[in-house]
Amino acid sequence: MIKLSVAAVGFSLLAVGANAWGPLGHATVASVAMQYLLPETRSHVNKILANDPAPFVSTASSSSTSAASATTSTSASVISLTLSPIASPTKQITLVDIASWADDFRYTPEGSFSASLHYVDAEDEPPKKCNVKYKRDCGDSGCILSAIANYTTRVQDHSLDAKQRAQALKWITHFLGDIQQPLHDEAIAIGVWDTEMPTKLAGTFTPENVNAWTKKIVKELEFGQFRRHKWDWVSCTDIDAGAACPLVWAREANSFVCSYVLKTDPTGKEASGAYYDGAAPIIEMQIAKAFAPLRLLDLFSPKPLLPMSAPPTRVDNRLLRELIRGQSQAIAEMETNNAFILNQLHLINRRHADSARDYRGRLNDIDLRLRRIENSLERTPPVPTLYPSERPLHGFLGFDPSRHIVSVSLRNWNDARDIIPNGKDSVSALCVRGVRAVTPAAYNSYITAIRPDIVVALSDIPFSSTPPSEKRLVKSLERSLLWLGQLLRVNHANVFVPMAGLLDDVARDDFATGLLEALEGSEARELQPLGFHTLNDGVAGYTVDLAPLKRLQQTSSTENDGTSQLVTLTQTSLRPLPEGKPRLLSGCDSPHDILQFVQSGLDLFDSHFAQQAADWGVALDFRFPATPPQVDEEAIEIGVNLYEVEYEMAFTRFATSLRGGAEQHDPGLPICPCIACTPKFSSTPILHSSIDESPAGEEEAPPPFTRSYIHHLLHTHEMTAHVLLAAHNLSVLSRFFADIRAFLAEVSSAPDAEERFNEEIRRFGAQYKRPDELMRKAKLNWEDVNLARGKGRLAREKAAKATENPVDITQHPETVLPDVVP
Repeated sequence: MIKLSVAAVGFSLLAVGANAWGPLGHATVASVAMQYLLPETRSHVNKILANDPAPFVSTASSSSTSAASATTSTSASVISLTLSPIASPTKQITLVDIASWADDFRYTPEGSFSASLHYVDAEDEPPKKCNVKYKRDCGDSGCILSAIANYTTRVQDHSLDAKQRAQALKWITHFLGDIQQPLHDEAIAIGVWDTEMPTKLAGTFTPENVNAWTKKIVKELEFGQFRRHKWDWVSCTDIDAGAACPLVWAREANSFVCSYVLKTDPTGKEASGAYYDGAAPIIEMQIAKAFAPLRLLDLFSPKPLLPMSAPPTRVDNRLLRELIRGQSQAIAEMETNNAFILNQLHLINRRHADSARDYRGRLNDIDLRLRRIENSLERTPPVPTLYPSERPLHGFLGFDPSRHIVSVSLRNWNDARDIIPNGKDSVSALCVRGVRAVTPAAYNSYITAIRPDIVVALSDIPFSSTPPSEKRLVKSLERSLLWLGQLLRVNHANVFVPMAGLLDDVARDDFATGLLEALEGSEARELQPLGFHTLNDGVAGYTVDLAPLKRLQQTSSTENDGTSQLVTLTQTSLRPLPEGKPRLLSGCDSPHDILQFVQSGLDLFDSHFAQQAADWGVALDFRFPATPPQVDEEAIEIGVNLYEVEYEMAFTRFATSLRGGAEQHDPGLPICPCIACTPKFSSTPILHSSIDESPAGEEEAPPPFTRSYIHHLLHTHEMTAHVLLAAHNLSVLSRFFADIRAFLAEVSSAPDAEERFNEEIRRFGAQYKRPDELMRKAKLNWEDVNLARGKGRLAREKAAKATENPVDITQHPETVLPDVVP
């Protein structure tokens, strides 16, 4: 076993000049991280660092000139990398300047105490066994794990003087680079990993080489080998978790000691040949990976809104935080069916030229889930408020706070059924025991207790088929603004406000204007200390709910196209408001509607129509852009109604525009990754008896489920059919938004980008029929089967048999069952 004592390690590290990654590596780590920090974070960091104007910097950096700006262009988008100068006496001090400060400082008498803080001496058995344990390995003198936890706390402690906070920030910047070096999680001093191999990989420490390596790593993060993994690396960024997160990062880096560093070369001193060839990718990945924990600096900004999260594959929680902060321009789609079905947020660049700079290609899905309070109102207080957890709602639903963003509203956005009118001081909500009146005080107390990530404010929007009087509409606006102010007093982060005003364009404009008016009286006295001079200052985003508007449209005598009127009303509500905050729309009935609202500048869309299609047995099948139409070609449906008899023997996959993962034909089609088209089964099945045997070797990938199979399940009233259809429909919708995203990225720099997008919308409408008739027939088919095989079937059969003229239970008027609200 190769092991040195803590004291010996300190001298050994100094003797070989081992500074984790060396000045080049540390400067590159900081430079890469700066490309991903929010603008206000960079500004805030620079202000903190300015309080210690004489930082220690390496000899190489202090004699360097300013680095030049660099730009990398791709066909997908433009990454604008304005790399920070390494050390210029005439510029602001940045993270790049102080990245190696901790290594320089520890050589001074004042900083000699810090030698042991640059690593953790893992008492494991490399290369046989590698692991890091905090209590065992950190010791009383401290280590890099406790140092990160300590200085993270100190940089946020405003009771410390400015210089102490600046030095704490310098420690953090350096240690978050150190911890990614595998041997700094083993306390073994091998200089080739610290400086020699990084230098061979990227060159000596110069501004030009820092710029070049930064460009290369960012390009890999955005478009190359690290693209699919970059947000998985944010495995833990809870700044209040002490050493828990540093321990996760240390263990990840430490694993390479056994898997490569010492396993392949016990001496660890070869900087060339096969050993270097295998080490170079690890070094570059660890340098790239260090940007992820450095993103926690976003949380030190003056007004952090969302906790940092550790997203699973395809999830980018930082993008949602940017949307809420108003730092990015995006169009997105959010699936919000119920709290127990996967919800994703898909991001699309707008056609604005600055969107490519804001996003830099980071277009992944966000795992966001919606919970409705009314589902828990059958008892007081609601059950989720009683769950014993730091994050009760996450715990009650079984969601990991580090992996999921949970949003809360009082009511189902898409449930427009008539309900008892709201009261002067309450909102009516539907629960399993009927209607409940929820006061703002009660709602705010529930929110405070369950601690969701995003809150949709209460709003006095009438749910009725009868248009309200002018007086009632004015009261609706006044109460909605009043209740928003009451919510901001107790929960002033991540509040989305529903835009009130119904079908009255003047009322909608008045409500938006009310958000921007200066606060007065008691409201001003209570909210201005929080930094809010208008209600809009405390709002993170806006929601527009189409369901109550459509309900009123059905009884109004308007001659305008329904969707066009809704677009106009939505624009009226949002026109006065800042464009930087996300705009969420619920209740679109088709991809045609989504495209129209995308065209008008909306940001977020729910997937109500896709989930409802699954509930009614429809498998979606559409793509964007539409394929060029053939001569005299008729428009086709956006999906297939699998209740219909023609699919009884249809042994084909769900969609013709996507293929299954195991299918070799149609190689030009993208793969649908859903569990219906690309099913995956465990390679280690549970054996239920002694005669069961595990499969030998790897089995071939299973083919997609077929339309005929789902047809059979639907007619036997088997819920698995709806589960598979839901997974497929959400996947098709995800692909739809990905296709829009790709198209907008392609045309974003073209002078006729808007005209080309409008033309593709027109072509889509020409190729695909609106789904109104498809959904109507599918709903009737669902009702037939539900009546024949659903709840109460035996009682209906018994009643029919007792009559002299038995009735066919499959024949019934359409009004027998109410509309289903998923």
